[in-house]
Amino acid sequence: MLQTLWSTKLLNPAAPWLCSRAPFSQRHHSRKSQSSAAMAEILAGLLTSAVVSIVKDKLAAAIAEQANLLWNFGDGLEDMNSVLEAISAALQDAERRSAKEKLVQLWLKRLKHAALDIADMLEDYQDSSNRLTAKKLGVLSCLPVAHKKIVVATRMKSMREKLRKINKDFRDFKFSEGGICTSIEQHDDDRETSSRLPEEPIIGRNREKQEIINLLSAGTNNDETGIVSIHGLGGMGKSTLAQLIYNDAQFKKYDHRIWVYVSRDFSLKKIGSSIISLIPIEGGQQNRDTLEAINLCLDNLLRGKKVLIVLDDLWEEKDTELGKLRSMLQVGKKGTTIDVIVTTRKEDIARKVSTCTPYKLQPLNDYTCWEIIKRYSRFEDQHYQERLEKIGLDIAKKCGGVALAAQALGYMLQSKDLSGWTEINDSDTWNESFEDNGVVLPSLKLSYERMQPQLRICFSYCAIFPKGHNIAEDDLIHQWIALGFIKPSKGKEYTRQLLGMSFLQVSKLPKTSGDRIERYTMHDLVHDLATLIMGDELIVSNVASKNNKAHSQKYCRYASVTKYDHTTRLSNVLPSKVRALHFSDSGKLDLSCGAFWFAKCLRILDFSGCSGILLPASIGQLKQLTYLSAPRMQNEVLPEFMTELSKLQYLNLNGSSHISALPESMGKLWCLKYLGLSGCSGISKLPGSFGDLKCMMHLDMSGCSRIRELPNSLGNLTNLHHLDLSKCSAVKEIPESLCGLTDLQYLNLSFCRYITRLPEATGSLVNLQYLNMSYCGVRGFPESFKRLCNLLHLDLIQCYIEKGLVAALHGLTALQYLDVSHVRCTKNLEKKDLPVTMRNLTNLKVLKLESFLSWNGFQDINFISTLTNLEHLDLSWNQFEYLPESIGNLKRLHTLNLQNCRTLKSLPQSIGCATGLKSVLLYGCSHKLMDQASSLLHYSLTLPIFKVRADDVSAHSNLHVLEGENAVGELHIVSLENVRLLEEARRLNLLTKQNLLSLKLVWTLDAHRHLDDEDLVGQLVPPMILKDLCLSGYSSPSFPSWLMGISHHLPNLTSIILIDLPTCSNLPPIGQLPYLESLRLSHLPKVSKIDGGICSGKGAFPRLAKFTVTLMDGLEEWNTTCPGEDGVEEFMFPMLDVLEVYDCPKLKLKPCPPKCREFIISGSDQVLSSLEEFQAVSPFPGPPEVGLHLLFKSNELAGGHTATLLPSVTRAEKLSQHISTARMAERHLLS
Repeated sequence: MLQTLWSTKLLNPAAPWLCSRAPFSQRHHSRKSQSSAAMAEILAGLLTSAVVSIVKDKLAAAIAEQANLLWNFGDGLEDMNSVLEAISAALQDAERRSAKEKLVQLWLKRLKHAALDIADMLEDYQDSSNRLTAKKLGVLSCLPVAHKKIVVATRMKSMREKLRKINKDFRDFKFSEGGICTSIEQHDDDRETSSRLPEEPIIGRNREKQEIINLLSAGTNNDETGIVSIHGLGGMGKSTLAQLIYNDAQFKKYDHRIWVYVSRDFSLKKIGSSIISLIPIEGGQQNRDTLEAINLCLDNLLRGKKVLIVLDDLWEEKDTELGKLRSMLQVGKKGTTIDVIVTTRKEDIARKVSTCTPYKLQPLNDYTCWEIIKRYSRFEDQHYQERLEKIGLDIAKKCGGVALAAQALGYMLQSKDLSGWTEINDSDTWNESFEDNGVVLPSLKLSYERMQPQLRICFSYCAIFPKGHNIAEDDLIHQWIALGFIKPSKGKEYTRQLLGMSFLQVSKLPKTSGDRIERYTMHDLVHDLATLIMGDELIVSNVASKNNKAHSQKYCRYASVTKYDHTTRLSNVLPSKVRALHFSDSGKLDLSCGAFWFAKCLRILDFSGCSGILLPASIGQLKQLTYLSAPRMQNEVLPEFMTELSKLQYLNLNGSSHISALPESMGKLWCLKYLGLSGCSGISKLPGSFGDLKCMMHLDMSGCSRIRELPNSLGNLTNLHHLDLSKCSAVKEIPESLCGLTDLQYLNLSFCRYITRLPEATGSLVNLQYLNMSYCGVRGFPESFKRLCNLLHLDLIQCYIEKGLVAALHGLTALQYLDVSHVRCTKNLEKKDLPVTMRNLTNLKVLKLESFLSWNGFQDINFISTLTNLEHLDLSWNQFEYLPESIGNLKRLHTLNLQNCRTLKSLPQSIGCATGLKSVLLYGCSHKLMDQASSLLHYSLTLPIFKVRADDVSAHSNLHVLEGENAVGELHIVSLENVRLLEEARRLNLLTKQNLLSLKLVWTLDAHRHLDDEDLVGQLVPPMILKDLCLSGYSSPSFPSWLMGISHHLPNLTSIILIDLPTCSNLPPIGQLPYLESLRLSHLPKVSKIDGGICSGKGAFPRLAKFTVTLMDGLEEWNTTCPGEDGVEEFMFPMLDVLEVYDCPKLKLKPCPPKCREFIISGSDQVLSSLEEFQAVSPFPGPPEVGLHLLFKSNELAGGHTATLLPSVTRAEKLSQHISTARMAERHLLS
């Protein structure tokens, strides 16, 4: 039966708004907008204390520095500081009263913006002071000083007058000083929960319920009280999940079940008394006056009992109070079972109170949200259900997995017809509807109110990023710093707090190897809250729409400009007080010289959302500019005016391949802390003044492939923490001076193939924590290397080590991550001692040994048994027969990678003792091993591989166990011939698994089938979100309807692989898939021709970049063109980059070869003959340069294959001569 997740805290089924059937009227919309605006003012007012605090610090610094002596304004600064100090003492009361008093709201707004104006004035006049005092003042130079004094005096007078009026109103309001106010207002808590489940069954969360019950069961094996904390975003369904567990049959057998709503007002006595009051007591009322009495009473009442306690909605953060709470719950003696569930919004709280790893409640999938919407919209009573379902699925995606949002939307849609559903789906401001409903945003506002003032302002600033944007952590922190929101040391702490509250979420973007940049996203509803708080302080200006009201927004300080063109002046769409300016969704920008003349307060300028930028000279006038992100810059030389930006701390020029040089005056940027030059492949050397950048902490030179020599002056950057030299492929040597960078924590030398040695003094880098030498040319390690006692992470992938590895590893006792995949040691002595050395790396958490054991002749891997802290062990692509029984000692191991360990015969019985194990990767292992794994391990541990096994007793297969796996992102279902009934596949309902991105369906060739493959696949329809699809061993001659209409059913596919299809003679029509990038066909013996049938229409394969054909003995012809517009023939694969053809002896290309950059051809002579024929008729039709790889098989060559890369073929060369050269090379190799 379907179950739904909803919250009893914020949603009252009897509420008037739920009963309304009338469509939204204009008056309703107006009332809603007014309500939204009022709430925005209240929430924005909560930022005032943070802004005032920041400005007070700036005033104090200005007074202390006595920079004001030039202007003689010391008294004015002192007066303003005194006023702000007096006001700040009562701001908590002002913020509380602003919830009900409109005048207080307006006063807070005026105060906040007056404070920001003071900060702008201070920075302007301090900057002028620094420049003027640096000059020797002559008679003529005194004139501009006098003029500047008049200007500053006028501003100072204006500011003091503005502050005087604010101070008068402050006194009239008679605010209370001090006190604690953590919420907008205090009132009876209408969010109180109980243990009662709603009458209708719950949709979703069965898997999560079972996982938490398992966590509780695992904790019952000791005498301690087990506490499991559930944390997640407000409205996600934490309380409802706790209700599900509370009402589970397993806990109804307990002696007592107790539900306590904790709320924001934390009190140990209240919690203890609540627990006692819910337990039947013999002998009358118990004394609960003191904590001691409560603890004694709990100990007596719960001793020897089985008890479940739920503490719902915990907000307390103090370590001492949470410690007392845990102590209070540790009651009873041996034979007592106390299971405790705590729900909270903050991960920090969850970690402090839990006795095991806290449980983070993830969002619901889109399909489950749609099921909730269907229920509460009374979908079954609606007309046009088929059309509504398509719209509803889109609406469900907007919920972002928040159950409360899905339920609220469902109620809203009850009264809507088809046009109403469409209107809500198309609306950009659909979340505003939640305002009147009092559901989702109010739930999130509670978390916002509880933030510290500085965290509030940091969070609200995130509204400047577009919805769905992946925010780099370093960029975000540097922007906070640039705006003066935080001190640099607080950045990581604040992102961690926002992550813990789920106000930031870890990005799902896949990381490339060596990428250590943390990226975050914001849930759409959280982004709406941030946008609501920013109100008129943020402009999001779509220049293309020509609908901008910049000048009317006098309070705007932050702006995001989208789709910027060159016809609109920025001064027409942006106010002069703008502090941060982002460009997004824009093409290449060539801004006019005076583009920024008006923006004197600008601190942040971010062009990362442009495909390119030619920096204008007016940027040099932005004296307050602290943060400049200009990746893909089009200037050939970094302009000299850039070095006038004396406050610049962050400069990102990544991907600016046009730059050929940095200015010699670069050293004048003495405040610069972050410099990104990644991919600046045109720069051949660093300027001589580079060593003057003494504040530099982060330097990224990855991909600066033309730099041959690193200057000794790099050793002057003594504050450097992060240095990335990866892919600096021309650098031959690391200067000894770099060993003086004793603060260095991160060093990346990967792909520096010409660096063959490390400096002898490398061991002086005593604070180094991360070192990546993957694919580096280093052949050994200096003796001092073992002194890197703080090294935590070491990558040595594909290195060839001649000496020093054993000694180097011997001293790295703090090491937590070691990757020696594909490392070859050439000295036998090294090989002999390595296992002993590795045995001593007892702090290792991640050990990657891919191919390492085989390449170095290791069979005995018993050394891993001592590494008891291991969490991830990679033994893939190695040749050994058995794992040691001692692997069961690795209690913390959660991932074991055994992929392609083809000689591994069995798993040890002790593997079941590795209780932390979550994933065993067995792809490429024998079927026998996989069968054994199925009997030893729970099926979920071997995912994404799932082997179908038939049950002869029940006449079913085990496919049904996958029905609840809705969170899985990848599935390889093998041995599908064992499925007995179509109903099993139908019940699996792959279509509902909205997280599934990769699907591989595999049959054993020539195995007996219970079902026709076409019928079976017809029931295994994947979700539309799928990106990768593979069919292997499919034996039917034709395909089911969803595959024949694949462009409609799976429009997001990027990769298709078809392997071992013995009876298939026609390929499915895949040409209209808009995002398909890779296509592989292997061993399809009945396919004799590839032609326009695969295209299924005009404009086929718009993105296909790689096409691989292998082992196609019957393939004789590939017609490389197909009909285009107006019947004109066009290339079948217009964007093809790489063509691979292996062992297709009969294949010929007609009528011309495809346009691609690279051919890889093996065992396919007729393809080569085709190329020769084309060249004889006309010049080679490909791009200017074409790489041609010809692979030649030879049993005598190591590895069985070798590859010759011929020089690039130009259009002017004879391809036939090139192929002739290749064939001569083949004869030479095989002779």
